[in-house]
Amino acid sequence: KVSIYLFSEISNIYSYIKEYDVIHSLEKIPVKIRNVILSGSHYKKTLLPINQGILHKYHLKRHFNSSQTSAILAVLEKEISLIQGPPGTGKTRTILGIISLIIKDSKNSYGSEKTFKSQMIEKTINSLKLKRLIVCATANAAVDENAMRCSMGFMFHKTKKIINPYSIIRMGPNYHFSIDHISLDSLALIWASENDENVKFWTNDKIMQKSRSYILKKGTVIYTTLACAGYSIFDQTKSFEVVIIDEAAQAIEIDTLIPLRSTCKKLVMIGDVQQLPATIFSKSSIVFEYDRSLFKRLQLQKYSVGFLETQYRMHPQISSFPARKFYKNGLRDSENVACIKKIHALRCFGPLLYFDVREGIEKNHMDQNTSWCNLDEIRVITLLLKSLICLYPGLNIRSVGIISGYNGQIKEIQICDINRKLDLKQQINTVDGFQGKEKDFIIFSCVRSKFERGIGFLSDCRRINVAFTRAKAGFWIVGNSSTLYKDVNWKEIIIDTQRRSRFFSFKKPFERASRRLIYWSPKDEEDYSFDGEDNLSVSFKLLSYLKKVLKQVF
Repeated sequence: KVSIYLFSEISNIYSYIKEYDVIHSLEKIPVKIRNVILSGSHYKKTLLPINQGILHKYHLKRHFNSSQTSAILAVLEKEISLIQGPPGTGKTRTILGIISLIIKDSKNSYGSEKTFKSQMIEKTINSLKLKRLIVCATANAAVDENAMRCSMGFMFHKTKKIINPYSIIRMGPNYHFSIDHISLDSLALIWASENDENVKFWTNDKIMQKSRSYILKKGTVIYTTLACAGYSIFDQTKSFEVVIIDEAAQAIEIDTLIPLRSTCKKLVMIGDVQQLPATIFSKSSIVFEYDRSLFKRLQLQKYSVGFLETQYRMHPQISSFPARKFYKNGLRDSENVACIKKIHALRCFGPLLYFDVREGIEKNHMDQNTSWCNLDEIRVITLLLKSLICLYPGLNIRSVGIISGYNGQIKEIQICDINRKLDLKQQINTVDGFQGKEKDFIIFSCVRSKFERGIGFLSDCRRINVAFTRAKAGFWIVGNSSTLYKDVNWKEIIIDTQRRSRFFSFKKPFERASRRLIYWSPKDEEDYSFDGEDNLSVSFKLLSYLKKVLKQVF
């Protein structure tokens, strides 16, 4: 008798085993760092004030603003440092500043005369000098961005060259092709081919493993994901480490502990709790706060957090709402972001716009029953893109991104005619998938249009924040205002665009509406409300009354 058994894969247990190992290896984390993680409080040590001469010698004044400088110097003070960086505030640049400060050769940095203050700073830096730094993130894209910026050079090394060819290493798979020259496998293959005559391309695993270990021992700054930071190959080297975690608010707490080992001396976490957290599908796990990051837990326990307060990405009209709503007006605009682009000459292509598509109909997506799509909004987006191309032929279409909260809408946009002609596939993604990216112009499709169904997770303030802060020069919302208006956050957005006269109604036929939108004139107010002015406002009623009086007089 023959028995037949059918097996199907439910999930991959590798990640669960790794998390289990992390929990059972907490005793390997240094005592000071472990105490901070468990208690949420740090040892109260204060750095002595640093004079201006020292700041200039470190080039901090030249390369960083005041909040970035404070965050960089605070790393020397505590075992665990938290830095909150809203979008566009230079988190990657701040990480480079931290790396530069730690690996800087402090010999003769202060001149012949050393004050007591400068000696204290020098002593702290000397204790970290020539040690290994591990820079981690949850996603490969964030790791690659940091590695790419680091490979361009350090701010503090203008006159001093880094002789060690293995000083910067990108470890792990799925990296961007532009940093292949610093990947661990490429460097290991080059070293093995120069030092071992028996090596053949990828055929001798022992030789390649030996060369990887050698390269890692020589490496100063190692870039990898949090998952790869737990590889056993790291345990072969016993040098002291400083661990820097980018996008720390997106990592669950257990994953944050993976790169921490007995040799770790400092932990620096940089992130933003006002953006989307880690994606967790288990609702029961979310109830027990499995998706909460170590960054957020320490912040809730009143652990001191450095705040990067100057943003260099968004036009002030775009940053106004996130700064007011999510950062308590603590986010300031750089002087350079207020520049007016040529495209802003037309009122319908200003920095912040709301295109009201009240006649749009949402429906279930055919391939993804759990997702929604709105074909009417796609028609409006297509017309906007065609208008852009016709009016501004010199515009780089790669500078435009299209996002939505629903996979069903993204699928429909990707197969529409305008995408096939322009090949915008790489620029179309969900809000969650676009986190960490930026474009000059962002078109956001809201999809939801049925009042009785509500707007679902579109009401999540963190998702709204991510959507807003992806755009540099233009953020254009396409949605049904009557449906979104019942949400507190969206109500404020709609009122804000109306006050700025940046609220435009799109009525069927949409082709006619787009023409009137571009060639708008004051006469259109009489029968077609395109100016964004509330027709119930005092100014609108007064204007209408004056028009009637003038008609009667003349």
